[in-house]
Amino acid sequence: DVTGTLDVTGNTTVTGTINLSSHLDMPDDAQIKLGTDDDFKIFHDGSNSYIQDVGEGDLIIRGSSNIKFKSAADATLAIFNSSGVVTLNHSGSAKLQTQSGGVDVTGTLNLSEHLDMPDDVKIKLGDGDDFKLQHVATDPLSTGSVSLIQGNKVKIRNYAGTETMASFNAEGSSNLFYDNSAKLATTSDGIDIIGIVNL
Repeated sequence: DVTGTLDVTGNTTVTGTINLSSHLDMPDDAQIKLGTDDDFKIFHDGSNSYIQDVGEGDLIIRGSSNIKFKSAADATLAIFNSSGVVTLNHSGSAKLQTQSGGVDVTGTLNLSEHLDMPDDVKIKLGDGDDFKLQHVATDPLSTGSVSLIQGNKVKIRNYAGTETMASFNAEGSSNLFYDNSAKLATTSDGIDIIGIVNL
């Protein structure tokens, strides 16, 4: 038993367990080494702290419940839930969360390149998935592949959103506009034209 401070110069071999009643104090660059071949290291180099695996196999972090990463200000950066959900935060607010069917994103998703999706999958917009964008490899209503815009009411507007250029209604009319005024509309009998027809 040692009471007080034990200063060791060189190497000390210990058989059994070392029980500390206080902290283990080590200078910069001194390492805690674990494993027969010193495969795992924990140290501080004076500027940064390191957890380093230099041996065979994976670095596994395991907790009895959830695992949380926190900042120095105690803000939660990431949560690895024991149920399988992984949450990534920004300023303490969840922004990306994994689910059994994919991921949930809160906020804006900014892409530096294109959104790449295979044939037949859809981009769905609206609470009830009311608007869909899709490219299908085989379309039963046409020959070959086709790109689809699907909705019960579809409008094409100018960039500012102040003028309608065309509108399409399921089981109803298709309409063409000029300067936000309807000029041609399909009907069950044919078409209605508002204005002059120049032939």
